Amino acid sequence: MNLHLSFHTILILAYTIPSVYVFLRILHLFINKGYRLCYALIFILLALIYPLSNIISEDDSVFFSNLFTIISDYLLPFYLYLFLSVLIFDIFLILISGRLVLITVRQCMRNLTIPIICTIR
Repeated sequence: MNLHLSFHTILILAYTIPSVYVFLRILHLFINKGYRLCYALIFILLALIYPLSNIISEDDSVFFSNLFTIISDYLLPFYLYLFLSVLIFDIFLILISGRLVLITVRQCMRNLTIPIICTIR
């Protein structure tokens, strides 16, 4: 297998998997049902710019190659920070849900009355 092709394959997979994660998490957490189709179309259009720039860069069309490369160079840091923000938000949600579980368990333990059987002699 060509080393150049395997590098691009790994790079595109490393780009695609977090993009799918970000797409699904933002879709389910923040997007209302009426706007989901519009969000999906815009996100997929923006997410496909980087793979398209790699495909077009191998062709002879210099203008489109440079245009997609410049756009993808600006979008990659944006996607990185978006991915990290969603990941931190999910970790925060996990910590908050765990803390809520601990709080409710502690409250249940406080409210729990254990019957004490006293024998009078």
